[in-house]
Amino acid sequence: MYTEVINNITEYLKLIHQTNFINNNWYRGQRYSEYKLEPSLFRDKKVVITGDEYIQQRSYKLKDEDGALKIFKKEIPKIMNTDGFDEIHYLYLMQHYDIQTRLLDFSTNPLIALYFSVSEPNKINKNAEQEYFDFKNGMFDYNQESSSVFCINPMIVNKYTLNKEEVIDLSNYKFSTLKNLDFPICIKPRNEKIDNRLSAQKGVFVYFGKEVNPLDYYAIHNDKILKIIIPNSKRESIKRELKKKFNIYHSTVYPDMKGITLEISEVMNKKYK
Repeated sequence: MYTEVINNITEYLKLIHQTNFINNNWYRGQRYSEYKLEPSLFRDKKVVITGDEYIQQRSYKLKDEDGALKIFKKEIPKIMNTDGFDEIHYLYLMQHYDIQTRLLDFSTNPLIALYFSVSEPNKINKNAEQEYFDFKNGMFDYNQESSSVFCINPMIVNKYTLNKEEVIDLSNYKFSTLKNLDFPICIKPRNEKIDNRLSAQKGVFVYFGKEVNPLDYYAIHNDKILKIIIPNSKRESIKRELKKKFNIYHSTVYPDMKGITLEISEVMNKKYK
């Protein structure tokens, strides 16, 4: 994995547009730099060990995703029109409304990913001197204050899983085919209009198959990933610049009640400090 540190948006854009990273054009912002590239459903997995003291087998138990999908499909038509929806449409909506799934959000807009990286303050506070020491000594993944943006090449991911260097068009695949894959696959929505957030965030997804490992667990992917570290001390200045110069802030990323709520909460918290 290539790891770089940036301090402002100019450095960020210059880095991602370098020739050797230009095809890493799916971006994911994460509040904590030590987080792996794994979907929410995998984060609470339980390890199950069977066998005896000589031969043991390890497997994992996940939360009931099928049960969650069944309930969601039953209830969501009460509040929105779901005509023409298939399984993956329901998963998109579940993901955007914070239900655990095996989808991992990415964006084709690098500035949207940067927003997600810096949008929330980190409550762990080291002093500036300690933060500088961590970065000077290359302790990127051990600095609990920093956030990150991961940049991946979806063509490489899909070539490994399906031997096809293309982002998957789901109109050519049955959902049952995806469920039977072992490894992650990059997919894009057929219809962004099913959800305003999906459109505003330029959302695309990595769908994880039967193997419950993070994307950056696999050496073939890890070697090609660019991980950009944002020091905690730079969050606020980058966040302000995103809003002022690029019109990217809570209400434009979340064009619904959540965006309004985030804006109001931020104002209230600033007054409270």
